[in-house]
Amino acid sequence: MNKQEAAAYAKDFVGEWVKVVKDPGAFFAGIEPRDFKKPVQFLITCVGVPLVIRTLFQVASALASGGFAEAITGFMISIILAGLTIGFSFLSALVQMGVAKALGSETSYEHCYWVTAYAAGPLVLSFIPFFDLLMGFYSLFIYFLGVKIVHQFPAWKALVVILIPALIGAVLNLGPYLKHYLI
Repeated sequence: MNKQEAAAYAKDFVGEWVKVVKDPGAFFAGIEPRDFKKPVQFLITCVGVPLVIRTLFQVASALASGGFAEAITGFMISIILAGLTIGFSFLSALVQMGVAKALGSETSYEHCYWVTAYAAGPLVLSFIPFFDLLMGFYSLFIYFLGVKIVHQFPAWKALVVILIPALIGAVLNLGPYLKHYLI
């Protein structure tokens, strides 16, 4: 990617990011998914920007305190987590589609993936201390709105689409702990 392409991508990203964050309802009402390139690039950027910024702060802090190896380890863990986030976004869209289809939706997988990827928009600001929690909640709201609009669901169905995968994830995460109490 040369400088002109990078500048054009940055401009397109910022324009889409503003649309998603400023008026997610209008954004999702107007999407026409054609492929996965744009949402994957958007998600990578939303996850990558805070990763790079946090890493720069960690390296600067490590250089000041002499813990450079810790900064590199933290960076490597962050890269792995970012990769997992992008990989799980495809699974999340699949689960969203399955639950939504069970509730009567006829929306395509591409629409589900676009909702999943673009709901990550606020996370680009998650490197700001204490702001990350707020951006996480706003991201969840954008996800809810996207599900509601794309599947043309009432609010309660959109909540079910969001909560069932969350409950499945919680059970899977708590499984080892629950096993101890249930057996």
